[in-house]
Amino acid sequence: MIMKERNVSFDLLKILACFLVIVNHSSAVFIQFSGLNSSWVLATVTFFIAKTAVPLFMMVSGALLLNRQRSYTYSFTKAGHFFLLLLIWDYGYWLLGPRPVAWWRLDAYLQHFFAQPAAIHLWYLYMLVGFYLMLPFISRLTANFTKKDFEIFLGFWIGFGTTVPFFQALLHFHISPYFQLPLYMGFLGYFVLGRYLFLYPPRKMWLVLVGLISLVVVSGLTISQSLVDQRAYLGFDNVLFLPVVLIAITLFGLIAAPTSPKQSAVLAWISQLTFGIYLSHFVILHTIVRHLEPLIPAGGLLKNFTYLLIDALVFIVAGALTWVLQHIKPFNRLVS
Repeated sequence: MIMKERNVSFDLLKILACFLVIVNHSSAVFIQFSGLNSSWVLATVTFFIAKTAVPLFMMVSGALLLNRQRSYTYSFTKAGHFFLLLLIWDYGYWLLGPRPVAWWRLDAYLQHFFAQPAAIHLWYLYMLVGFYLMLPFISRLTANFTKKDFEIFLGFWIGFGTTVPFFQALLHFHISPYFQLPLYMGFLGYFVLGRYLFLYPPRKMWLVLVGLISLVVVSGLTISQSLVDQRAYLGFDNVLFLPVVLIAITLFGLIAAPTSPKQSAVLAWISQLTFGIYLSHFVILHTIVRHLEPLIPAGGLLKNFTYLLIDALVFIVAGALTWVLQHIKPFNRLVS
């Protein structure tokens, strides 16, 4: 049975990551800076927790996909699948947005498509296409990694790919662009990190300590600079900055389990909806917020909790839409 092969902790991580994506895209309480008050401080903390959404997705993918060497056929077929999904979903969002030309001007659309996504969250599909094109080589590399190899690789990635950029933003200094270490830069590190944490789980006590310190530091720095600027400071809004990486490691490490003795049909079912929820939530979120905005409290902690309830509603609506599409051919291919 498929259920016996599932790891319920990964189902839970995918559901959490999917919900945090929605929270990340409804950060109006944070953006609407209103001075130092409990509502805005809570929004700042929530903002940085939500930044771990895509890193968690990527770490789960790395834990599952880097378990063996992947063939060219498998990897390139997946890359083509995600490219086609990107093209279809991006075109749909392009049709829904403001367009300078008519819908049938595919030449104009393709110029836009190769420049940037029509909806910001679709950047993840661009990244997935690139990752699957690299997967045959990455999987061969990591399949031969020892624990020491993982730690040296991740040490360089955390050092050059996350710590240096964070301190560049913090201290306002620059490093020559000619100094390039592409293997230790970008989102590739999250995939390898997911596999490492799955194989060698860290102590949970240290995870909690590191995660809390990171969250306090990045939230405190943001609050401090926001008070100086008198507007929400977005200088640390980067999923590749060290504090976000450490918060993501904490969440992944606390939830992920090498073995999953307890199965949950409900979590498995919801987990299978998360990709469709991710793709469709953006338009649903903006539609619901636009209609419910007059009912959202003007301030206070109630405003924060109202937005979280709206996020939960978006998750449910997008989940229901995904479930319906999964049962209608050929639309089921759009959400899987």
